[in-house]
Amino acid sequence: MNQVGVSSTSGTSELIRTNLAIMTKKQELDPDTLALIEWCTEVEGFLVAAGASLREAQGYIEEQAEWFTDQFYEGLTPQEAAKASLNEP
Repeated sequence: MNQVGVSSTSGTSELIRTNLAIMTKKQELDPDTLALIEWCTEVEGFLVAAGASLREAQGYIEEQAEWFTDQFYEGLTPQEAAKASLNEP
């Protein structure tokens, strides 16, 4: 993992957290939804570290939202879910 990837992912995660805080004030998202979004943000970081661009990682998570949601509720860590998704045929 290079320093550029870490910085950009950290910056993106911080931006997402800020946006979530704003959304929470406006829409009152439930705690499970907030936890899932945070978890997906962490998965995104692992996908980027594995070589995906940020846009590719975000798009992939959006396309596979149901699968990732299942993994979240099954108790996989973000790293385990990212690794499993990369091993999917």
